Amino acid sequence: MVGTNKERMNSNIDWTIAISTTTSDAIDVSEWNGGSYQMPAAFTGTAATFSGSIDNVTFDLIQTTALADRSSDTVGVNQVNPMPPEAFNYRYLKFISGSTETAARTIKVFLKG
Repeated sequence: MVGTNKERMNSNIDWTIAISTTTSDAIDVSEWNGGSYQMPAAFTGTAATFSGSIDNVTFDLIQTTALADRSSDTVGVNQVNPMPPEAFNYRYLKFISGSTETAARTIKVFLKG
């Protein structure tokens, strides 16, 4: 059967937010076109925003197709959320908690391409 075997790429990676901060390290999403993220069992913030960069130096809040800052996602512990589609217009992404985290946090990320 020709054309029935489609190779799917996917990857599991982590964002890490250091103690007493709000912003994670950056992940490279250049080879991916979608994904989701899972909140840890303990998390201080209740909202999440994302920043993107093409050079891994200068990060700006992710914008919608109308060039407005994308609104934040409401997040809860252990919750799985889809990545914003606009995130994949950037090469690098950071996760921003709506509150300073009282401990280091690891956010699981699933990427697909």
